[in-house]
Amino acid sequence: MMATYRPVKKWLIPLMAIIIGGSAGFYFFPSAHEYHYAQWMQMIEEAKELEYKVEGKYSFNDQPSFTSEGIWSEEKSFFTIFSERTDYFFHIFIEENVMFVDRQGDWRQASRPHQVFAELSPLDHPFNWTVDMLSDAAKVNYEEDGNQKKYEAIFHEFHHVDVMGYELREQRDTRLEMVFEDNKLSSLIITIKPVRHDEIKDNDKYPEVMEHLIFFEVNEKQEIRIAPEYAHESAEMESLYLNHFEP
Repeated sequence: MMATYRPVKKWLIPLMAIIIGGSAGFYFFPSAHEYHYAQWMQMIEEAKELEYKVEGKYSFNDQPSFTSEGIWSEEKSFFTIFSERTDYFFHIFIEENVMFVDRQGDWRQASRPHQVFAELSPLDHPFNWTVDMLSDAAKVNYEEDGNQKKYEAIFHEFHHVDVMGYELREQRDTRLEMVFEDNKLSSLIITIKPVRHDEIKDNDKYPEVMEHLIFFEVNEKQEIRIAPEYAHESAEMESLYLNHFEP
């Protein structure tokens, strides 16, 4: 069964009342459509309490750019990024508000709110990132099939959104899909089709389509690697340069 609705920012305050258990907030919703939107937020809040093994794929203009694998948690995360066009790879360690990068022995670090955290999104924090993105959603679809729940958001424009170093504004057909199985996050896919805006210079690269697909599996046994002590003495990084992997 499919439900379609249009979340509006004015509903965010009563929505949060539902998330934190304020039953009074429910009466602000005029229909079941906003209820499903609130349920998506509730599922995100619950799912982010878990620890996940992740595998991701990023493509630029329908060409593979890089893959990623590792473990995500709220407190700390570890990822390895692999180029799809060369043998190059590097490791990323996130410990609360600090990111450490090991480029085959060359260590760098950065602290929030450094731009490298935005460059890594949505890997950095897929749950908070999704919540932030949904504030610009024009329409949301919901579908349930057995133990699987699928939410899809459609975007017409963004306000102050930067993905992979590209500022996004007007959109052609941008969609974000999040799938839960047994109330645990299973996958996240964002397909971005931006309209080139006036502030992009004629010679500057700008995407026609970007796609990021991430698979999640609850991690119960594997330990998350942490950066060595000497990494804390490393110099500040400038960028992750992930767009260098793009064709």
